[in-house]
Amino acid sequence: MQERETELLPFVPAADFAMRKSMHATLDVAAECLSAEELNIACDSHDKYDTTALIFAILYRSWGELEKVFHLDKLHKVGFARMRLVKPPRRPPGKFSEFLKSGELPALLQRFDAEQRDRHISELLQIIDLKDSQLVFIRRPHQKEHILADERVVHGFTPDAIVLDFRSEGVLLNVASHDNTASFDIANRIASAFYAQTLKYEDVTEISHQAQILRFLNLLRNDEARDLCLVELRVQNSPLHGAPVIDISNKDNLSIGPALAQLEQAFKWTLDDVSRIPRLKVLFNDKRVSMEIEPIGNGLSDERTFVLRYRDQSLTLGERQVFEELIERDHGIKVVSTEKHGARIRTS
Repeated sequence: MQERETELLPFVPAADFAMRKSMHATLDVAAECLSAEELNIACDSHDKYDTTALIFAILYRSWGELEKVFHLDKLHKVGFARMRLVKPPRRPPGKFSEFLKSGELPALLQRFDAEQRDRHISELLQIIDLKDSQLVFIRRPHQKEHILADERVVHGFTPDAIVLDFRSEGVLLNVASHDNTASFDIANRIASAFYAQTLKYEDVTEISHQAQILRFLNLLRNDEARDLCLVELRVQNSPLHGAPVIDISNKDNLSIGPALAQLEQAFKWTLDDVSRIPRLKVLFNDKRVSMEIEPIGNGLSDERTFVLRYRDQSLTLGERQVFEELIERDHGIKVVSTEKHGARIRTS
């Protein structure tokens, strides 16, 4: 073993790198640069892949792809605000993916930085083509920070890792960042440059009626919602004296449906007003997923509309798609992320 120490040395930091990486992100990259036989070696009897083994194989076969793992890993750990262009124009003859790789983005970022007059420099890290999207990774100084180095305080900024996930030729956008103002401004500029006219993204809001939300809540309460279990619920203006807020939760991931039924029976009270239920948590794939019921407008009691949001960063990218499709198929509700333009800071 000692005679091969030099060859094995690079695998030491690789093992540390693998400890913090998503298996799903690693597998996406490994599938592109490893053979099926090599992939099978890293797979156990339960069809689970060993992330460290995959990282070692990528390092050995195509070490440059580890940067791609680094960036794709972020997609599984952050929430994305869902956006779309306001009045998207006719698409130009070129492809959006070709535009992103045409070399125009660094100059676009330089112009943006110059106009901000904050001396911050935006750095284009990588552009990655996926099956149905183009990912743009940008690093930009964000928050002031003091760092102790060599017994002195160094003034600087923590970086903002901006992720822009463009879809449908830039018409749709998923964005994750701490500085919403900078990230959305950059995205607007990219879309405007591609379409050669001033464009702007807006939040995607999928409207649901009160009857739809009530039906969903009742199915959860009665343990009749397929693949979902209600494990937590907040009730505002509760039937108790003084109308306090009540949080009902089961930390063992068991259904709180029976407890809700008992509460309703004791106080002759029902979940008939969605606006009194601001948030809840459901168990999906053994993960507690936070959901929010956001009221929209001021319609009459039977005409109220809402947006049902969920904390998407608690699920992997694949799980998010399954979760959204499940709720739309079974309950007729389109759910969107709790992340949106205007939030003060991204959750992490």
